[in-house]
Amino acid sequence: MKFGQVPNPEEVDFTIPSDHKDTKKVLADSKAKDLKIWVGCAKWNKTDLKGFYPKGVKDELAYYSTQFNCIELNATFYRLFKADVYVNWYDTVPAGFKFFPKLTQATTSFFEFGWSPQTDPWPMLNAIVHSYGVDGPGTFNGGRYSNPRLDQLIDSIRVVPDIVRRRQLVGDALRMMRADLPLLPLYRRTLTWVMRPEVSVAQWPSDILELRFVRITDAPQIGSTAR
Repeated sequence: MKFGQVPNPEEVDFTIPSDHKDTKKVLADSKAKDLKIWVGCAKWNKTDLKGFYPKGVKDELAYYSTQFNCIELNATFYRLFKADVYVNWYDTVPAGFKFFPKLTQATTSFFEFGWSPQTDPWPMLNAIVHSYGVDGPGTFNGGRYSNPRLDQLIDSIRVVPDIVRRRQLVGDALRMMRADLPLLPLYRRTLTWVMRPEVSVAQWPSDILELRFVRITDAPQIGSTAR
C-alpha cells in the first residue's frame, strides 16, 4: 500500500459505523452546541487524487474546495513559499475553508534545541548558521537562514590549519553573524549530566555551575588506588 492509496478503492467498505449507545448522552451534556467538522485530504493535486477531478478541471484547488472544507497542506513540510502563493490559495477557496499546514522542517522562526559546548567554534557555526544541506551542514538551522559568504568562511574554518588565519576567519564569521542577526538566543541553559559520588554542588535554578560552590570529599590521594 502506498501512502494515501489502496490498490482497489472500490473494494473498500466506507460505510460509517453506527453511533455508540452513549454518543447522544455525551453530546447532550456538552456545552458546545454548534459542532463543526472539517474533512479534507493531505494534498489536492491530480497525481495523488486520481479519478477525483472531472475532465477539464484546470484549477484543482478551486474544485477541491467545493467538495471538502479543509486541506492538510503537506507542501509546507518541505519548503517555504512566497507570500503571494499563500494569498492566491486563500483567495481561491470559499469563506470558511481551512488550511492546516504542517509547521515543521524550518517553517517556524521559533525553536529550541540542546547544544553541547565545545572548545572549537566550527561545529556550532556549521550546524546552526551554515546554509542547510542534505549532506550535513545547517542541521540545526531552524529558520533556514542562508548567506553564501558566511558559508565560505565556515567551510574555510574547517580546513585551514594555520591557527592565526583560522582565528581571523572565525572573527569574520562572528562579525557577519552580528550584522545579519540570523538568530536571537532567548536563554542559555547549562546542564550537569554526571557527577561523582564524592562531588557535591550547590546549583543555581538556571543550571549554571559555579566552581566556588563545588565541594570534593574523600577524594583519592595521589598515587593511591581509586575504588
